Amino acid sequence: MYERHYGFSEKPFEIAPDPKFLFLNSNYRELLASLIYGVTERKGLIALVGEVGTGKTLMLNALKERLDASVKVATIVNPDLTFRQMLNMILADLDLSRGSKTISVENGLQRLQHFTKEQFESSGNVVVIVDEAQ
Repeated sequence: MYERHYGFSEKPFEIAPDPKFLFLNSNYRELLASLIYGVTERKGLIALVGEVGTGKTLMLNALKERLDASVKVATIVNPDLTFRQMLNMILADLDLSRGSKTISVENGLQRLQHFTKEQFESSGNVVVIVDEAQ
């Protein structure tokens, strides 16, 4: 309804935040640059925290869009999982599950370790994003 009133061709306020509607003011531009730097320079754990509705998910989606193809990304949007479930989701996102729906924790960790080592040696990178980690 508001699209016509404001002359929008599509809805910018959907449930899933869409980075194409991101307005990069100076603060968000600096934040995005810091996130990209942290990932590309392999700085390890990066925590993005903020109040509900401040744009964390939108910023993470923008980050994923801007990362080089050499960066492999797994995203967990439901952190209310067991470790095994989370590991299996990460493996699936990274195409490491090889058709198996569930893999033993030991086997899964071995696959993930081998994959991250391969990526590191070939100048790639692996990023796991846990959104709504509370």
